Amino acid sequence: MNVMERLQRTMPSHVKPMSREDIDAYGRRQVAEFHRKNREDYRNSVAQNLLGRSGVRKIHQQCSFENYQVHGAAQEKAVANARAWLSRFYADDMCCFVFAGSTGTGKNHLASAIANDLNHNGRSSVLMTVNELMIRLRDTYRADSPVSERELIERLSSVDLLILDEVGVQRGNDNEALTLNTIVDNRSADGLPTGILTNLNYSELVKQLGERVMDRLKSNQAHWVEFNWPSYRSQGSAA
Repeated sequence: MNVMERLQRTMPSHVKPMSREDIDAYGRRQVAEFHRKNREDYRNSVAQNLLGRSGVRKIHQQCSFENYQVHGAAQEKAVANARAWLSRFYADDMCCFVFAGSTGTGKNHLASAIANDLNHNGRSSVLMTVNELMIRLRDTYRADSPVSERELIERLSSVDLLILDEVGVQRGNDNEALTLNTIVDNRSADGLPTGILTNLNYSELVKQLGERVMDRLKSNQAHWVEFNWPSYRSQGSAA
């Protein structure tokens, strides 16, 4: 009589001991959860060290594809494009994306849904406005700054996904252009995607970012998604 059989005889008849397969499966789940938690802790530490917050602001941490409010074929197409981009990412088919349209059309919601999905699966993502980026950059010049300008740019250049919001709202000075160029160029060289949220059209974005950055964004069949419907922010939907 083996150990499992002896154990069965000492247990109430309605209780069934775990089989060897069950025990092995349980062990695999525990190991997978351990690695998932380690990846999540790493992702949180990256964002916390960079921004003093998580990679996605609290207001958008609950955004998902499922709770994005769809009102017509154009929004359905936008959701499909966002999901398609995410599928490409997980298939290691990296490309950038641009969500272009006026405020209140859901660009942030879908971008946050992408970032939240990555974060929940142990990948690192950061969503920040260009204005916040420049503020963080200026903060590195302080004597008591925990990171240098070089370290900030290196970290933003190495997260799995960087999403830059409000591109086109900034002042557009040479320092901003150089910083964006450097980060996007670094990320492109390492095969890492960048997302852009903007209210500019294509020609305006080229003028804002320059041909070099736009060439990087367009490489490998980047997703350009138009959010060309009226704002529904006033209806209570996430933007």
